[in-house]
Amino acid sequence: MPCTPQQTFHHPRSSPVLKTVRIIAATSIQSKDQPMPDRFSSNMPSLTSPATHGFAVTPSDTLDLTETTRALYVGSGGTLALRMLSGQTVTFAGIAAGSILPVRADRVLATGTTAGSLVGLV
Repeated sequence: MPCTPQQTFHHPRSSPVLKTVRIIAATSIQSKDQPMPDRFSSNMPSLTSPATHGFAVTPSDTLDLTETTRALYVGSGGTLALRMLSGQTVTFAGIAAGSILPVRADRVLATGTTAGSLVGLV
């Protein structure tokens, strides 16, 4: 019989005097003041691991992104013009809304970009 934290149950094979067992799952209760456990904190991040940070991207022909991305999320579809980490300028046409492009970009260009709601993932 499953029990929730702080729930009391009676074991069916108890002695004539029923023993009450109280289960306190203190370790499974998270407090607002305690950080959430991270099972992967000891794993080394790589380009294939999930992003750990995101930031809003405003396309600009003159300003670099605050960080080089590992991927870009496109919230509203269209065309995306960007400069790759290598310095090469690339234009992606027909990107669907909700797409994630695994590109290492250091700038998203205003000229040629019609996609919107862009998020840089690192």
